[in-house]
Amino acid sequence: MSARVAVVIPTCRRPVLLARCLDAVLAQDFDGDYAVIVVDDCGTDDTRALVAALRPPSGRPSLHYLRPTQAHGPAAARNCGWRAAGAELIAFTHDDTVPAPDWLRHGAAAMGPQPVGSRYAAVCGRVHVPV
Repeated sequence: MSARVAVVIPTCRRPVLLARCLDAVLAQDFDGDYAVIVVDDCGTDDTRALVAALRPPSGRPSLHYLRPTQAHGPAAARNCGWRAAGAELIAFTHDDTVPAPDWLRHGAAAMGPQPVGSRYAAVCGRVHVPV
């Protein structure tokens, strides 16, 4: 995966929520190249099939499916995803969120060029989790 930005989404047996989240993540208003990495902590064939079905025909953004092989849980899934990404910037969200269309653009801008000597390690923003 060679994108500058990668979005990592841990999931576990919630295909309806994941589909809604992926619809929003794949439709981001973002000029740069980015990758989306779904980390299936439960390792289900349904989730693998969903990710395959939602891959954009153009391959942009790229959409990847991973299964953790060692530890499990949301933190282990996030770690598996960012380690596999190889991207300069990592954006985390979860399968039960619906990121706003400008979410990735604003996050990347916040982490963008910074004055010499001041380097942010992370930024955060408001998250809306639908009922």
